Amino acid sequence: MKGHLSTPVLWLLLLTIQDVAGADELRLADGGSPCSGRVEVKHQDRWGTVCSYHWDVTDAGVVCKQLGCGAAVGAPGWGHFGAGSGPIWLDKVACAGTESALWHCRNSGWETNYCDHDWDAGVTCSGHIKPQLVGGDGACSGRVEIKLGNTWTTVCDAHFDLQVANVICNELQCGIAVSTPGGGHFGEGQGLILTEEFRCVGNESLLFSCPRISKVNQSCSHTNDAGVICSRFRLVNGSTACSGRVEIQVLGAWGTLCDSRWDLPDANVLCRQLDCGFAVSAPGGGYFGKGTGSVWTDTFHCKGTETHLGHCSVTALGASQCSHDNDASVVCSGKKPKPTQTLFAECPNSPSCTDQEKLRIVGGEDRCLGRVEVWYRGSWGTVCDDSWDMADANVLCKQLGCGSALSAPDKAAFGEGTGPIWVETLNCRGTESSLWDCPAKPWGESNCGHKEDAAVNCSAPPRRPPTDSGRVTVPVVICIILGALLCLVLIILGAQVRSARAQLREGVSPGGSQLDYDNVEEPAFNNVPQTPDSRDAPALPGDVPGAVYDDAREVSVPEGGPGLGQNDEKGTGASDRDAQTECPASKAAPPPAAAQKWESALVKE
Repeated sequence: MKGHLSTPVLWLLLLTIQDVAGADELRLADGGSPCSGRVEVKHQDRWGTVCSYHWDVTDAGVVCKQLGCGAAVGAPGWGHFGAGSGPIWLDKVACAGTESALWHCRNSGWETNYCDHDWDAGVTCSGHIKPQLVGGDGACSGRVEIKLGNTWTTVCDAHFDLQVANVICNELQCGIAVSTPGGGHFGEGQGLILTEEFRCVGNESLLFSCPRISKVNQSCSHTNDAGVICSRFRLVNGSTACSGRVEIQVLGAWGTLCDSRWDLPDANVLCRQLDCGFAVSAPGGGYFGKGTGSVWTDTFHCKGTETHLGHCSVTALGASQCSHDNDASVVCSGKKPKPTQTLFAECPNSPSCTDQEKLRIVGGEDRCLGRVEVWYRGSWGTVCDDSWDMADANVLCKQLGCGSALSAPDKAAFGEGTGPIWVETLNCRGTESSLWDCPAKPWGESNCGHKEDAAVNCSAPPRRPPTDSGRVTVPVVICIILGALLCLVLIILGAQVRSARAQLREGVSPGGSQLDYDNVEEPAFNNVPQTPDSRDAPALPGDVPGAVYDDAREVSVPEGGPGLGQNDEKGTGASDRDAQTECPASKAAPPPAAAQKWESALVKE
């Protein structure tokens, strides 16, 4: 009759209502992610499984599509992901591939089967994400590899940060990430490199829960494979990332370690585990302050050569009455220095250059002052000053061997750069060993302009002094001192010469004896010609060589010659003596040769 529903329509409506009311949930279990595992269906408020009889990839495809996990890449049966529990809701599933839900596929009916849980069906979807760490000291450190579907891929260190590392460590039940070494630190992987970048906050329980963006123009190679070091231990309240109070994570909660059994070999292993070198000391007594939470008295029996505390034998004593006044601590030597950088301007062209070496500071008066530039994707670019602060600048200064940061200038303080602005927001803590270890927004995505280029002012090397004329340099000071000493020496020598001349003029002989001018009358001959006879006259008998006449009056002058010009006062007539060139000898009584020489000397003086 018109207006009445037929019996088949009523049955279909009842089945639809039943589907909506009972089989309203689907999940994959024990596969490592929401996109891989055993197929489980919730029907009539009870979770059950699906029998894998006639199970194939078309059926699995409906499950993947329903869960938003992409396409099916595998349809394992026979309890591949382990045996489930509860009822086996569906059997002989035969999907066409277009259904929107698994229970819309043709099947034998709800809970109609002859299977047991060893036949439970499984699914692996292309959206399945499962991380693992390879090449490290254990399951909690190594090269990052991610399984997408059935394919294992590595991750480029330029697309990896500490937040993603923390999610991986948490998912692997390895505690927290203490560092993210890149540049193939744990060896180079093989196969594909992930062409996507994860956008994790850091508190997600699964890597699958993090949003992803595509990175089509990727230029990474396996020399840039990212790595992670996770640890259930951490150092807190120290002056560096490699010193502090020892804390341990137990059942998701952080507590401290009692110092009663903590010694230097144990501390040495922990330093190595945290990539912090070796232990310098293992102080107790709450050296780095009191912690919170439980105080654990677990005893580690380390030799000191192990690479991980998990490799040491341990006596688990659990929590105790040990107070926080006895919290254990450790002081490590520090991180190893990086290689000398080349249901910077030449580095990018060197094959040995890693991303952590592709940094430079330009525009200032030395290599430690100026605009920050990074080499990324084959070109130099700048860093935006959004959130740029002293912590970011301090990491950069240390990474380039420039000491610590004095300031973090912004707004293109050293001029506007060119090329792309590679990173917009950096959030360094200041303790990272590399700028690439700092949390940041995705590289290559920035809305900044070059008027916002970040800069840095590091403490080393010392600034060069100005070269303007108002500043006296060290070489100039040295020249002034040497010149003054030379002038002083010349003044002293000049004074000595003048003193010697004055002494001669006052009658001091070269030997230092005073001449008896009271008894000497100086001859004042003016232009008296000497005859050959007088010059060559032989000495008189009785003359003694070197003797000097006691009385100058004994000298006679040739007849007709000029008379003697004598002075009454001592010391007068000096100008007359200076004008005479030689003392002539008398024809009658020529003076001895010695006296003649001495008189000539006096006349010249």
